[in-house]
Amino acid sequence: MLRGIATATAQLLAQSKRIDILAANLAEVDTPGYRADRMTEQTFAELLLDRIDRAQSSVGTLEIGPVLSRPTVDLSAGPVEQTNRALDVALTGDGFFVVQAPDGLRYTRRGAFSQDAAGRLVSLEGWPVLGRQGPIAGPGPLKIGPDGQVLADGRPIGRLQIVTFPAGTEFARVGGTYLAPPAGTAGQPVASPSLLPGYLEGSNVDLTTTMTDLIAASRSYEAAQRALVTQDAALSRLISEIDQR
Repeated sequence: MLRGIATATAQLLAQSKRIDILAANLAEVDTPGYRADRMTEQTFAELLLDRIDRAQSSVGTLEIGPVLSRPTVDLSAGPVEQTNRALDVALTGDGFFVVQAPDGLRYTRRGAFSQDAAGRLVSLEGWPVLGRQGPIAGPGPLKIGPDGQVLADGRPIGRLQIVTFPAGTEFARVGGTYLAPPAGTAGQPVASPSLLPGYLEGSNVDLTTTMTDLIAASRSYEAAQRALVTQDAALSRLISEIDQR
């Protein structure tokens, strides 16, 4: 009976976390450059059951419910849509744009840039977008070429810094579309990046799949909740019967 309560509780916790992740992904389905969080369900470590009398053989193993892995960022590509804005740009291969946030470098696939009053190329937050030689700024209207070169009034003033990371790098989300690699992990410059000026890469969240998964997780949560109530009621009856003896 206690095992049933433990199993139902583990399922409640697992599905609650899954619902939170799926809901967060769903909220960003229309955010350019967003990368979805993924979690996988795993079986909780088995517990070895032994008889009290150690001279006898063991009873066997016991599983007490599922657990979810730590969220990981899905780096698969999103759909590319044309915007015709001069400072919108989509990456068509591996890599990230580099942005200088107030608390350090941030990496993103959201190429929705603009030019501020000082002539700098900046992100939607107003943070400088870095080129290979640092922040990019020019005296006239900026334009981004398909090779990452940035022009001001037709004159080259810099080239976007595009970097990649080793396969298997586990990124931490640091707000919206921004990612940060583990401490000490440096990005490697992409020598010949391929970009699409006038386009934006969309979110890689699939609306249909996410909605289906969210409904399934909600139903699993409800089933675990009913099971927990049933187990708790049965335990209460058992305790009451013992007290009456």
